[in-house]
Amino acid sequence: MKRLILIVVLGVFAQTVFAQQGIINIVQDAEIETALNRHKTFNQNIQKVDGWCVMIMSSTDRAKVTAVKSDFLRNFSSIPIDWIYARPFFKLQAGAYNTKMEAAKLLALIKTQYPSAYISRAKFTPRKLL
Repeated sequence: MKRLILIVVLGVFAQTVFAQQGIINIVQDAEIETALNRHKTFNQNIQKVDGWCVMIMSSTDRAKVTAVKSDFLRNFSSIPIDWIYARPFFKLQAGAYNTKMEAAKLLALIKTQYPSAYISRAKFTPRKLL
């Protein structure tokens, strides 16, 4: 008797599962479509995004910054590095990360050779982010 009830329940359940297959039609308001297009256009025009990097050094001497950059590239060739000019300083930045935790990993890796390095917020083009 219990088996018969179990078979009937499973049969009904199986019919319910198969009955849920079908085609879904989404009808949305024209204002929603307009808002989505506006959002896409806005996001395509974003030139820079917030991120994290490791600041290796900051100096008013461009030659010194270039020398440190060359030294860094010899030791860590796989890590992108670049300097930016923010009057009156040349700032040497390594990496381009979405999270501070990712930048902290890089800092731990290079801290022995560059003890004055620190984590800093920066703006990057989306393609530079690692």
